[in-house]
Amino acid sequence: VFFYVFVSMVSGQSVYVNSYYLTLYAWVTNSVIAAIAWFQKDLGRYYVITHPSVYQVGRLNRYMNGKAIAKMCLRALLHATVLIVIVFFTFPLTGDLTTLGIMA
Repeated sequence: VFFYVFVSMVSGQSVYVNSYYLTLYAWVTNSVIAAIAWFQKDLGRYYVITHPSVYQVGRLNRYMNGKAIAKMCLRALLHATVLIVIVFFTFPLTGDLTTLGIMA
């Protein structure tokens, strides 16, 4: 989404117009993720009780402090930049927007 405006050369244009469609789409996609998060058990009850060191990362706040979140955001920006560079070198933009069929 960060590079969408730069690539499409259109500013402020909404992707979807119908708000009901957006609401239904967001609900359907989020319900699958929420169901997996609610019902998934990656560790059994006995294992968690016998090995309490599994939850040390959460207690010591290793992944939710400011430094870790900043590193994750920078890594995501780096990945997005690498992907957009790959797209630009794979599909070079030749011609103007009228010849590409983007604008009438």
